[in-house]
Amino acid sequence: MSRGVLVALGLLVLGAGIGLVLLLESGDSASSTGTRATQGDSTTGGGGTRPTLTATGGAGEPPTTGQGGTTGQGGTTGQGGNGGPPPLDPNPAVTPRDQPRGQATGDSVAGTGTGAVGGAQDYAVGDVRVRDHRGSDEKPMDIPPNVHTPEGPRIASTLTNAIGQKVRTEIFACAKGLPRDGWGKSPRVEGQIVISVKASQLAVLSSVMQPRDLDAASASKLKSCLEPKLVGLTVPAPDQADLDAYSINTQTALP
Repeated sequence: MSRGVLVALGLLVLGAGIGLVLLLESGDSASSTGTRATQGDSTTGGGGTRPTLTATGGAGEPPTTGQGGTTGQGGTTGQGGNGGPPPLDPNPAVTPRDQPRGQATGDSVAGTGTGAVGGAQDYAVGDVRVRDHRGSDEKPMDIPPNVHTPEGPRIASTLTNAIGQKVRTEIFACAKGLPRDGWGKSPRVEGQIVISVKASQLAVLSSVMQPRDLDAASASKLKSCLEPKLVGLTVPAPDQADLDAYSINTQTALP
């Protein structure tokens, strides 16, 4: 065989060997990259959720998904790939306390009575009919609401002070002589009077009074003594326009 043929055969064998080495290195690199993508540990800081990762495996293998350090149904709680706290449960349990207002775990009862949810309670306080929307957990009001619209009538502060002085005088008179053994630290009387003004004179039309922080016997005696005495009280109102009815709330501490 000639010298030229031998040299050509040698170069051909050398080129085949170099190509095989390059092919093997490329295969190892691709396999390593695929493994790292499947085991990916990409996270968001501050305890945020870990994104679901999707990577393509080897030939004939379906895509794989993975999520590290998650908390869920049937899952485990642990730290993510970066050592941070686990993500929040995307489906937390809901307790009745978490329910929005107007919803209940059982049958809803709208209207009157204890246990009304999302509805209103209707009841009377003195001569006033109250539709109470505060919710079923609140106790019924025992003093009528004092509602005055911005465009409604007003009375002078000197008149409210004058009639307030007469109310306090009657409160002290009715409380005098009551046994104080069952009184609390803040005995007082709260209530509302309804007045009218006619011919430059203010008069009390009705009253609702509620003693507070007194024993039951003293509170009952004080209330029954006070309410009738307040009706009919008058004070001069020379500069006040006539009013059919106007409510005034009062609060008086007992000495």
